[in-house]
Amino acid sequence: MALAKCKECGADISTEAKTCPKCGVSKPVKPGKKSSRGAFIVFGVFLVVLYIAMSPVKEMQKQDKEQEAARVTQEAARVASLTPEQRAAEAKAKEERAKTEAAKKAVEEKDKAKANAKRDAQLQMAGAGALTLKSAMKDPEAFELKSLIVKPNGTACYEYRAKNGFGATFPGSAVLSIKGKLLTQEHDGNSFVAVWNKECTPAGGDEIADLVKRLGIL
Repeated sequence: MALAKCKECGADISTEAKTCPKCGVSKPVKPGKKSSRGAFIVFGVFLVVLYIAMSPVKEMQKQDKEQEAARVTQEAARVASLTPEQRAAEAKAKEERAKTEAAKKAVEEKDKAKANAKRDAQLQMAGAGALTLKSAMKDPEAFELKSLIVKPNGTACYEYRAKNGFGATFPGSAVLSIKGKLLTQEHDGNSFVAVWNKECTPAGGDEIADLVKRLGIL
């Protein structure tokens, strides 16, 4: 319950009182003069909690700044104590490290670009294999590519649906080896099974069937 001073006698009374219980005056609390003690208390508690929460952060920031300042001061003192020859040797060593890092980064970027180019070629070959597979069907227009996973080594594993010579739709599988040889479940029997089990059964690879369709390859 919030309290306020009676406008007549100054007694502490409820802000909701109709009359002052001490002097009897009606409407003892002037409009706009209600006590905001409760609000001040809540705000004060909020500030205390905020201060407590921020204190560790500020202390850590202060320690970090002090440690960094100490490090800079120590390094400056160390450098100042070096002879000209020692400073030159340090500068040369720093330059050599920078060159080594730059060369290492260049090699990494070159290897990454080479790997990306190789993968792009594998994906393109897999897409071309899907088109070859479609063209070999009895009814190419009925060919539907369900899955095309390109394995890390470049082997492409196909799953599809197509129509046979009698017009019946059947599921099929095919494998395009890294050497570019296309084997189908329907025509290559045991040769297909051996390659499929070795290359396509293990997990891993990129599923690109939707990509092939979006690019309009089929």
